[in-house]
Amino acid sequence: MEMNLYESLKNKKQPLSYQTIKMYMYQVMRAIEFMHHKGIFHRDIKPENILVKGNVVKLADLGSCKGKHSPAPYTDYISTRWYRAPECLMTDGYYN
Repeated sequence: MEMNLYESLKNKKQPLSYQTIKMYMYQVMRAIEFMHHKGIFHRDIKPENILVKGNVVKLADLGSCKGKHSPAPYTDYISTRWYRAPECLMTDGYYN
């Protein structure tokens, strides 16, 4: 059963091993790289939007995605305030 990273970590009795963290981060970075290669940026990456099943990690909730050729200004309000990207916090919606 897939579980988001936040729920997975909340229920753990012991912290993740360094090797597991490294493996998860590698997969997240590869997912971001793939999306950027296709001209898409996610805009809402947070533990709740990272799904974990065993050793496989998936990036989820693509509802806030934008294409790199989408007309500006981009919506600077993403629903999760705790995980806002600097370009959303520090600009007027005209970022690249």
